[in-house]
Amino acid sequence: MPISQGRGFASGDLHDITLGEQRQQIVSGLNGKYAEHALRGNLHYVSTIAAGLAVPIQSTTAPTVMLWNPSGSGVFAVLARCTVGYVSGTSVATPIGLVLKENAGDTVATGHDITAFSQSVLGTNLFNGILGKGNRSKIRSSANGTNTVVAGTYFYNMFGESALIATTAMNPYKAQFDFEGEVILPPGVAVWVGGTAASGALLAQTLSWVEVPA
Repeated sequence: MPISQGRGFASGDLHDITLGEQRQQIVSGLNGKYAEHALRGNLHYVSTIAAGLAVPIQSTTAPTVMLWNPSGSGVFAVLARCTVGYVSGTSVATPIGLVLKENAGDTVATGHDITAFSQSVLGTNLFNGILGKGNRSKIRSSANGTNTVVAGTYFYNMFGESALIATTAMNPYKAQFDFEGEVILPPGVAVWVGGTAASGALLAQTLSWVEVPA
């Protein structure tokens, strides 16, 4: 039977579903494209300290900003947005992107691909889109710069960093990258932020994601 009505998530009231001229369902970005995920308590984000952290070279074994979807989590992590802001120091010329580690497992242990992991603290540098509420994240996140891993594979570009930026010449700026559904972490996979060269500049960084059933 064709669906002609639907119930509002919050109110439960029935509403007509509107179709366009080609019988497509009409949708809108009411309250922003991530608002529905946030209202359902499934949007999460992790941030570095305000003073920022340096972006490491992609071959690092000590990533600074990292997401780890442990085996058995039962969810996919759909990356939403990465935001960076310059804080201090002299930058280098490098793309900034993501490094991948497959078969990351679910346990920190000697001989595993992840041997040290500094879990972000809820309400300190780990947040839900509904501040102080929402669902508890099943993804392990770290933005403390104290992790130890087996080197991964650089696979995804987000930003470009200039070698011309220095403390005395830099105006405030923010750069953000929307993943648009292109990067999804299944259970047992980890990613972290890295570049083709280690940067001397400190960048305040925020990485957000949506958790959906696997």
